[in-house]
Amino acid sequence: MGMPDDGTECPYCGLILEKWLAKRSREQLNATARPPAYTPPPDPDELSPAQRIIIPAIALVTALLAVQSQMMRFFIESGMCMQVHELGHAVVNWLGGRMAIPLPMFTMIPNESRSVLVALVVAGLLAWLLKVCIEQKCRALAYFAGFLLLAQACMTLILPMHKLQFMVEGGGLAGECIFPALLIIAYFHPLPEGAHWPRARAIFLFAGAMMMACTVQRWHAANADYANVPWGSFFGGDGDVEHMLDMGWNIISLVKFYLGLAHFCAAAALFEYARNVWLKKGELQKLFKPAA
Repeated sequence: MGMPDDGTECPYCGLILEKWLAKRSREQLNATARPPAYTPPPDPDELSPAQRIIIPAIALVTALLAVQSQMMRFFIESGMCMQVHELGHAVVNWLGGRMAIPLPMFTMIPNESRSVLVALVVAGLLAWLLKVCIEQKCRALAYFAGFLLLAQACMTLILPMHKLQFMVEGGGLAGECIFPALLIIAYFHPLPEGAHWPRARAIFLFAGAMMMACTVQRWHAANADYANVPWGSFFGGDGDVEHMLDMGWNIISLVKFYLGLAHFCAAAALFEYARNVWLKKGELQKLFKPAA
């Protein structure tokens, strides 16, 4: 006898046909169903179109407004600019193979001579940074680390000591131009995971923009009147400018150099912003396209 074709129980095995057919249909459906397409999680280092154009624009406007206030300029120059100033002195010393400790308002140099140990430590740290950036695909920082490795080799092995000392004296004012631009450019690029860059990048962007605006304004004022040149040091006495003049520069060349460096760094930061806007122009058009 055949199996009953209704929902009754089979008299031979006790199977309920309706439940058996429903289970079999579900198994066939699951076997033939296509798995859902995999959607990768969003990259925390990838900036949205709004983050690429709106936040940097706000930072620029905020910086330009901040430097119009004499009090804000004082806080920016005596706070953030002073720290990158001392860091500029220290970085030149490190790349030249000398020990330096950047502190608030001054840089401590325990020994004026080059140290093999310092040179090896700096080279090792830069090589490690280069390795990490390559592994984590931080290409911009990898290029920069490679450039610093090459610069360190030249400054440690080739550069005469008197020229290194001249670069150390000028490195503070140069740091006030270069480091703000690097902070602005870094906003658009990923950094190694340990930097927690997705959460911190906007803070450093605003800091870099305010320092850059302050530095450009300072050297424009110095070019208009040499009384506005940052003469002296924080503790009194001769400062970086006096030391560079003693080493052979004149005040006209010095002001023109730093004004040009400030303009170059500001232009590099603006170029990086414009480049990112251009690369994402399609997404930006969708962002600002009016709804139908």
